[in-house]
Amino acid sequence: MTASLPCAIALLIWWKRGRIERHEFAVLGAALAIGFVLSLQTAYIEKTHVGAVGEEWHHSAAERLLIAGRALWFYLGKLAWPTDLLFVYPRWTLDPSEWRQWAFPVAALLVGLLLFAFRRVTGRGPIVAALYYAGTLVPALGFFDVFPMLFSFVANHFAYLATIGPIALAASTGSLVAARLPRAPREALGAAAVLLVVGLVVLSNRESRNYRLPELYTSTIAGNPGCWLCEGNLGGYLLAEGQTQESIPHFERALVLHPDFTGGMADLGLALLSAGRIDEAMKSFRAVLDRYPPAAPAGLPSTRGTWDSLNAQVNAEAGLGNALVMRGEVQEGMTRLWEAVHLGPGSAYARFSLGSVLLRQGRAEEAVVQLEEAVRLRPNSIQAQAALAEARRQAGWSTKWAEGVPR
Repeated sequence: MTASLPCAIALLIWWKRGRIERHEFAVLGAALAIGFVLSLQTAYIEKTHVGAVGEEWHHSAAERLLIAGRALWFYLGKLAWPTDLLFVYPRWTLDPSEWRQWAFPVAALLVGLLLFAFRRVTGRGPIVAALYYAGTLVPALGFFDVFPMLFSFVANHFAYLATIGPIALAASTGSLVAARLPRAPREALGAAAVLLVVGLVVLSNRESRNYRLPELYTSTIAGNPGCWLCEGNLGGYLLAEGQTQESIPHFERALVLHPDFTGGMADLGLALLSAGRIDEAMKSFRAVLDRYPPAAPAGLPSTRGTWDSLNAQVNAEAGLGNALVMRGEVQEGMTRLWEAVHLGPGSAYARFSLGSVLLRQGRAEEAVVQLEEAVRLRPNSIQAQAALAEARRQAGWSTKWAEGVPR
């Protein structure tokens, strides 16, 4: 979003002077080129590492215009009347054959043309505010694939910088109107402005309470019952809090809403395993792993997907390894656990699972290595800290080291 700053500066110069000097073009052009390169890097990361690839991002040019037009009006509507705000909004159904959906982009284009045509009457301020708003939003209008488009085409934080334009326009318009009013109406308008700000402060305070856990997910589900992401995240929160039985229905609901949600599928397996439903858990884990190609040979980087899918695979591998060990198939379970660590060396769950099994096998020195890494990755895990202390004790380490003093 900030890569558009040179364009914003150019708009401000044109607003003030009506022209941009050649040397200013050169400086702003250089800054824009740097921003463009960084934007390409961001787009690359979104696709190759975050996971903005697949059917959910296959949109025609017409569909992307529909997204852009509707998003422009959506954010203005939320700015003017900030109610029913959500962490994740429902994902729009796009249909270029439906003429009503074209009303949004057509109206946006007409407003822009009218502001430009009447700039000698209204001044350049209104068209500059409109261009700043639309231009700053361009990276988030659906023309470029970003991962959140999997859940929704709009998000409140996408518009934070862009809404400076309409806010500045509204504030300056109010100031101009107030300056031409007699004293009493002008003071009344000022008081109304103060009350508006106080009201917005109250609304912001109330809205911020929805951004605690688990309220963030429950409030979003109340306003958007189809939010499979929030169902899965709520299940994950409950599972982490030890509410295993309560978490399972949320994972199941997430998979009903979005059957391809491999992260939720793996988490459901972990919840079922924690509940002692081993066979069902193994079925979930295998369903996740069946969706991906085999892992790369040892010593080579994995090619099994983006960060989101990789996290699901690691949890499924580790969970399946734990399930096999619990069923007495220790050798195959250990193979799965080592594979999980190879696939996701930064997974605290995989490290903890492998270290715990090694500890039960009496291989304390090897367990220490895995559990130290698990504690490093998740310092607040009491389970990992306790397991590490026991592994160090069995390995014959000193009391100081058993208490957690690093070597």
